Amino acid sequence: MKQQILIIALILLSIAGFAWAENIPGLGFDYSSGNDSAAYKQGELIVRFADVDAFSQLSEGPLLMGPLTTQAVKGALSDFILTGSEIEKEYGEVSPGLAVVRLPDGTTVTEAFVLFNQSANVLYAEPNYKYKLFAVPNDPMFSDLWGFDNTGQTGGTEDADVDAPEAWDFETGDPEIIIAVADTGIDYTHPDLADNMWVNDAELRGAPDVDDDNNGYIDDIYGYDFAGAVAGDPDDADSDPIDNHFHGTHVAGVAGAVGNNGKGVVGICWNVKLMSLKVFSDDYRVEPEVFSSEAVEAIQYAIDNGAKIINASWGGDFFSQSLYDAIKEAGDAGVLFVTAAGNDFGSDNDEIPVYPASFDLDNIITVMASDPNDERSGFSNYGATSVDIAEPGTEILSTSPTTQNFAMLVFGVPTNYATLSGTSLSAPYASGACALIWSQYPTLAHSTVKGILLKAVDPIFTSPRLNLSGGRINLHKVLTLVPQGKAGKVLNSKDDPADSANLYPTIQDAIDDANDGDVLIAESNSLFLEIIDFKGKAITLRSGDITNPDDPNISPEDTLILGILNEDSVVTFQNNEGADTVIQGFTISWGSADYGGGIRCFRASPTITDCIISNNFANFYGAGIDCAESSPTIKNCTIIDNRTASITGIGGGVNCEQSSPTITDCIISNNFANNVGGGIACYDSNPAIINCVIGNNSAIHKGGGIDLEYSSPTITNCTIVVDDPNAPKDGGIFALHDSSPVITNSILWGNGDDLYNCSATYSDIEDN
Repeated sequence: MKQQILIIALILLSIAGFAWAENIPGLGFDYSSGNDSAAYKQGELIVRFADVDAFSQLSEGPLLMGPLTTQAVKGALSDFILTGSEIEKEYGEVSPGLAVVRLPDGTTVTEAFVLFNQSANVLYAEPNYKYKLFAVPNDPMFSDLWGFDNTGQTGGTEDADVDAPEAWDFETGDPEIIIAVADTGIDYTHPDLADNMWVNDAELRGAPDVDDDNNGYIDDIYGYDFAGAVAGDPDDADSDPIDNHFHGTHVAGVAGAVGNNGKGVVGICWNVKLMSLKVFSDDYRVEPEVFSSEAVEAIQYAIDNGAKIINASWGGDFFSQSLYDAIKEAGDAGVLFVTAAGNDFGSDNDEIPVYPASFDLDNIITVMASDPNDERSGFSNYGATSVDIAEPGTEILSTSPTTQNFAMLVFGVPTNYATLSGTSLSAPYASGACALIWSQYPTLAHSTVKGILLKAVDPIFTSPRLNLSGGRINLHKVLTLVPQGKAGKVLNSKDDPADSANLYPTIQDAIDDANDGDVLIAESNSLFLEIIDFKGKAITLRSGDITNPDDPNISPEDTLILGILNEDSVVTFQNNEGADTVIQGFTISWGSADYGGGIRCFRASPTITDCIISNNFANFYGAGIDCAESSPTIKNCTIIDNRTASITGIGGGVNCEQSSPTITDCIISNNFANNVGGGIACYDSNPAIINCVIGNNSAIHKGGGIDLEYSSPTITNCTIVVDDPNAPKDGGIFALHDSSPVITNSILWGNGDDLYNCSATYSDIEDN
């Protein structure tokens, strides 16, 4: 990254004749106007140093007389690179080697940027970028929470809302879940927020001016003020994160205002803890600004102090590597980062990125705004691939500070409660929703929480697609999407079913004890919360009646294997399993993995029959089933509602890579790929696809039904259609790079481009 940034900068500077007279797009430098302070903080640079050993000399650097602390080494390096520069603050817990460097007087950020990026001891250096809030004040007399329950009270469309009351019948929150609000602070004295404030008990009960819990911050009772009173002063951070604006208090109320207390409003999550991370300084003029350095430190604090969700309702035009690294570190710790898409009045974030919203990180949830008619709010940005979901953002009633301040006076914001608009207010809807999901399912991986959120939408933005999920969240769906049931037992059919000692509590226990040729029967009408690995055994696992092993009936609809407690494939075949390894008669759901969320076949060719593979997620390939160097038999299965997540996500239903599975008598529908191959994706593969219905699948980059790369499958007696008016028409069969499918006796209809770069015989094709 450092080399890439530096090369771009130097090329552009050479074009300008090194006269510092041109802009450098993406870096925020405006040399022609001399007003580059609009984009970043003057007098300092964010630098990530390479890992250095304090006990050894550097190949390129000063002579070190040690041993020295890491800060001293970085300080010596800084002074060596640019005389007079010094370490202002370290952020090594989030990103090893990260620090803010104070520049000597008279040195521009541009000059320092070039010098530090030329050093072999620096991974990257960047300006300390500024970001802005994403809220627009509006009618302060509006008093109905239409976004929670829309009855048409504002002239909008009835039920164009998140179905909050229906969701609250199931879950209202858990005070163990912490939402960190990185914003202008929170008025923690507000009667509708006080009981839901996160409190650091060690500091509350400790001695004043003492770091009682040894977390590096003194008297941080409700959070911390990382920006302080003056934006240019790095040393004036303090322990009081009170809101001297109004934005943070309003955001906090949307996510987690106290519910059922007979006061004012209610948040999406009634019972939650709100951590106040103040990242905007008090010396704003009209619009506050947050710097990368304060945001990075706040993220580090949130991770260290137990936050599960960070809400960041702000952004800007500039890619910050340090901010990217901090958010990635949060993801590695299982923390979701929810951010606003931006208020650039219809700008497409796919074309013009906004950061941090446009960082390609799987723990980021980017939120656009919808209005009371379930349309895009006029001010809201959007993006088919870069924005995840929509939430209400027009005229949102929530909490405001109880004491009027300068910003409230300027914008006409009343005390206690106010109505504002902006994607800033859409983001905390999603944060509150994530808190509700974790309240109901506390062991879920963060990727699964995000997957549920994107799955549980009302499809209002599918044609054209304005966001990745195609819709606006429905809280009731969020909390009822995952099926419930009793825990089942497993019997090895060779054992006496009358003896309860022969029953296994989990499928994996039964597999571990099984021998080749055994038949394992999982109790019908039951739920198995586990992931399983067949470990190369030639066994049959099926659902059925454990009291009567001779009964051949199976119950795939109500015998469920759910991977919701783990971040891995629900079912794994990876030890050369062959056709005599069989799984039959299950619903396989809620897996979340890089490859094969539902079923992963790696160098294995088992038999998968009479199964429902649904609601699984994969970051990369094969959300439903992933076949890598495998040729399984997939028969009479329903593969539905599976999704790949990342921008390289391929094969929403089935992915085949160097594989030739036989797929017969299957329904493959409503699957989604964030790249290509919504239903089936093939790379260097030649599957046989026979008697299948492949319908209403979608993909961002076409191949909604089937995408082929260097692949020549046989497709016979298949129906490939889009007949749902809410489903995008992303193409039927796309054949690229020497792919030559043999398509016969098939129907392709309603897909948009039914066939691309291929042909069919004895078939009914709409666009031919």
